[in-house]
Amino acid sequence: MGDFNTVLGAHESLGLHSPARSSCEDFRSVIEDCDLIGVRSQCALFNWARGCYPHTRVERRLDRALVSEGCISCWRDISCVALPLRFLDHCLLVIRLSDIENVSPRPFRLKSMWLDHPDFMALVRRIWSSSLVGKPSQMVINKLKRLKNALTTWNCEVFGDLNSKITGKSEELQSIQLQMSNLGFSEKLFLAESRVHHKLDVLFRRYDCFYRDWSRVKWLQDGDRNSSFFHASVRRRQYMNVLSSLSINGVLTDDRLIIRDHIIKFYSNLFSLDPSRVETEFPVVEDVIPSLVTDVENTFLISIPSTDNIHDAVFATLRTISL
Repeated sequence: MGDFNTVLGAHESLGLHSPARSSCEDFRSVIEDCDLIGVRSQCALFNWARGCYPHTRVERRLDRALVSEGCISCWRDISCVALPLRFLDHCLLVIRLSDIENVSPRPFRLKSMWLDHPDFMALVRRIWSSSLVGKPSQMVINKLKRLKNALTTWNCEVFGDLNSKITGKSEELQSIQLQMSNLGFSEKLFLAESRVHHKLDVLFRRYDCFYRDWSRVKWLQDGDRNSSFFHASVRRRQYMNVLSSLSINGVLTDDRLIIRDHIIKFYSNLFSLDPSRVETEFPVVEDVIPSLVTDVENTFLISIPSTDNIHDAVFATLRTISL
């Protein structure tokens, strides 16, 4: 971490002078070649500034922290906080490392490995065909809840912990092969080895399918076994999804309970408001996305078409079809 004296692109620069394209490309290539990941910086996006007047002001993100795959595997929570600019032209960076696992409940998701099990569709049909009383919309919601609970229980009973099952079957296979080596070949040991091989193959297919879903890698061909890649992708996703600190009313806090209560309160108030009272202006978005439609064009686009416009459009379509 520190001052790299360059940025990744124009999105990390604000002011009259744009950063040199060659410098940005060199910096990106170095990060990719070293297989590094940028630590998300809380608070200020631009951590370096120069100039006291608006027309001479230049702001850039020159200071950053970069981590490797090994660092992410050792620390579950990595965050970087940029302190406000005061007496220096650079923001001070504070990096935090924590190995505390986030134990919050995970959302329910369908797993692809379930679809290959012969009992999956029978379970879904049985739950979905159960009779319920009430409005159609409420019946659908209740059936979805029942199906979710049934699949969660079924997954624990049928699939369970894949890592422990693979370890157990691998030890069993090693024991059988050791007996064959010491006692010689026998039909009983040969059949036992074949059965364990088959069960291990099924477990490994489920294991790969599970990590393929978890890492959300869709472009690999079915059957490719690249567990290290899947694990690395999962670790990156877990790192990017961690919310380690949050600015609440101008005060930066890293207390998980305070952050959780604030998020719940915010969205509870948001979805309980009258729609007419919800603010529809987004000044931050308007500053980033340029306005490409003029007021005259916007008035034309939202205006109700006249009878002549509808007549001309319909007959123009008919003429095109007849040609």
